[in-house]
Amino acid sequence: MPIPKSIRTSTLAKRLGTPVYQTLARGVVGLPGPPILANSPPKAGTHILSTLLGRLPRVMFSGRHYNPNEFRVGLPGQDVYAWEEIRKRYGRVRPGQFATGHFPAVPEFQEVLRDLGMRTIVIFRDPRDMVVSAAFYIRSLKRHPLHDVYRRFPSVSEAIDAAIAGVGPYPDGRGHPSITDRVAAYLPWLDSPDVLTVRFEDLIGAAGGGSRALQLESVSAVASHVGRPLGEEQLERVCDLIFAPGSATFRKGQIGDWHNHLTDKQIDVLKEGLGAHLIRLGYESDYDW
Repeated sequence: MPIPKSIRTSTLAKRLGTPVYQTLARGVVGLPGPPILANSPPKAGTHILSTLLGRLPRVMFSGRHYNPNEFRVGLPGQDVYAWEEIRKRYGRVRPGQFATGHFPAVPEFQEVLRDLGMRTIVIFRDPRDMVVSAAFYIRSLKRHPLHDVYRRFPSVSEAIDAAIAGVGPYPDGRGHPSITDRVAAYLPWLDSPDVLTVRFEDLIGAAGGGSRALQLESVSAVASHVGRPLGEEQLERVCDLIFAPGSATFRKGQIGDWHNHLTDKQIDVLKEGLGAHLIRLGYESDYDW
């Protein structure tokens, strides 16, 4: 029986259920290694990468999802984090299990991953779709720390403005930087030789407006990276199962939805701030879009 969305998005259900699941996962031993991290900027496709990993043979979710703000020890606006606590939390991920996270490519975190021997995949998504997805998501999910902020905007378009420009930091530490700064902080993952980077648009497949050929190629790369290479039939089957509309974070899962929502003014702002990043990520070849 499908789990109702009201439960999947419930703060109480998450608070009560997560520690129980984490304890159960810690009791599972004997899976072949390595421990795995599925990492991404927020709203870049964590759900589809997690679904893919969960469909691989002898791989399971650890129940652990973290982001840097949970470990901030400095004042709002300061990037000071409790790295030893982060190491401790991710160190509880068993071999053959995966955790998720939203961590930029800072040297301290890269060192944590190397020390723990975690096999890391970072998923990117077109930042123009990210800001649209973030605006809808934060406005709809009551447990999101910025839900009340985004609900105050009279329109979705104004919420998209906030997702582009950034909000805060507020005295309680809540907030997020501009989309330009958010993407820039993750770009160095592209240069990490021991990290696999993939794109949401390549994993989503035909159901999300993508390509089956690129989906097969990308899923195969992920499976091999985590030590679970797939035969042809297995690969086809996994690709058929990773479009995940049942996820609590899923809205449309479609490529290029930004064309339906961004104004000409917002596009001009994004061209100025994101143009070079879009070219680096392979989403554009120039500024003419």
